[in-house]
Amino acid sequence: GRTRAEAVSSLAPLGAMAHRLVSIAVDDGVAETYATGALTVEVGKGVRGGAVTLTLTIVCPDPRRYGTTPHRAYLSPGASAGALGWHADAPHGLLWPLSYGGGGAGANVATLRNDGTSPAYPVITASGDMAGLVLTDTSTGAQLAWDGHVGAQPVTLDCLSRTASVAGVDASRLLSVRGFPSVPAGGEVTLALTATGTGTVCAEWRDTYI
Repeated sequence: GRTRAEAVSSLAPLGAMAHRLVSIAVDDGVAETYATGALTVEVGKGVRGGAVTLTLTIVCPDPRRYGTTPHRAYLSPGASAGALGWHADAPHGLLWPLSYGGGGAGANVATLRNDGTSPAYPVITASGDMAGLVLTDTSTGAQLAWDGHVGAQPVTLDCLSRTASVAGVDASRLLSVRGFPSVPAGGEVTLALTATGTGTVCAEWRDTYI
């Protein structure tokens, strides 16, 4: 500040953020990433002219850094969703290798890529009017299945916390199979959707670093 009083008054906005969750973004010339944590403010002793010395510390419970730009992929049940190799008379329900058809009314397959250095865990949101929601990792056959009905409120599947929620209320009890997908560091995963009805499933993730 130009004066001592101006310097001291400029601390007020920082003080107001103390002990709150804040985000800090850093552009290191390679990627712009952010982390979220609790802020503490330590003010140095004395004011010299119009300068105040202070230290800002942000303690992040999640050690990961995330790309500031989110990635999104959209899937919807369609004609191609019926060509997933499911046969009721198969010994374990699925016949290998799985066939995902040649496309249909809705794009029911999407590839998620993570250019970071740590696995990324998508947040998957289903909305519309759907039932029998199943997401399958096409390379491993691992599945994430939710037995509830997707209706007036979207269903959120958090792959980091491995939970399901509807309107902020935990609905994890309706998860019949818990093969939550992750996107490997510097790699990708392809997911296929099976469901009946209409609607959209949005997977959102960020390049993740640690």
